[in-house]
Amino acid sequence: MYNPSFRIAPNQIWWMPGLIAMIVLLAITQDLIQASMQGSGFYLSESALFKVGWILFLPLLKVFRWIELQLSRYNSITYLIFILFILVICSVFHITITAIVVHLISWMFFTHTYAITQVIRYFWSAEFYLIFLGYFVTLCFVYLKKTSHPYANIEKADSITSLLVPVGKDLITIPVGEILFLMADRPYVSIHTLDSRYLYKATLSGLLKRLDEKGFVRIHRSTIVSMHFVRKIVSRQNGDYNVILQDDTQLRLSRSYAQGFKSSWQNFYST
Repeated sequence: MYNPSFRIAPNQIWWMPGLIAMIVLLAITQDLIQASMQGSGFYLSESALFKVGWILFLPLLKVFRWIELQLSRYNSITYLIFILFILVICSVFHITITAIVVHLISWMFFTHTYAITQVIRYFWSAEFYLIFLGYFVTLCFVYLKKTSHPYANIEKADSITSLLVPVGKDLITIPVGEILFLMADRPYVSIHTLDSRYLYKATLSGLLKRLDEKGFVRIHRSTIVSMHFVRKIVSRQNGDYNVILQDDTQLRLSRSYAQGFKSSWQNFYST
């Protein structure tokens, strides 16, 4: 299954190492100023050691993005609940990994070894909010990129003959004539062809407005089917029907849409 969610491409994150390096330098400078104002000693090596947490953002943000992509297939409320939970979990995990790295580096290269619990207490009390903010800002950046993606909203043009579907960093063309049916999979629409399934950022209503002249009709509040691939309809003996496609896929035809579908089906084959 393809997921068209926005991915941060390499050319879009070239600045991230530079940004983190700048933050580390500013944080070390702050330590120097603070030590000078308090009249205490300043040790560059120890100050730099405790900035390793910022460097760990580079690999851990990739893990966070992968998790976010998996959650993006859920509806808005479920996504929001899970993503807030994941933000906290990632921040706690980040602090734990940082503490382990600081402990190992100090054990190997310093005369004094910092205990893992000691480092965790420091980061939890002094820098947890900064780490949480780092993941939150990343999430906001991803959301803005999704909403500003040139193919994020297709409800603009008139009639179409194909759909441009983002697949990772690429775009593929799906001819309308190859689409069997479309199904709501909030916040996406699941596009089904004979051999593949694609997730696409859109709404069924928006797609139907552009596809209704191409032989597409709504058979359920969450399903649109192509007349070209309908083989037959079978009663379910309760007022509803099953629509059987050429590849034997069965789709529910709701009684609310049954009359309109039958009329459209007859007109489709009589013209």
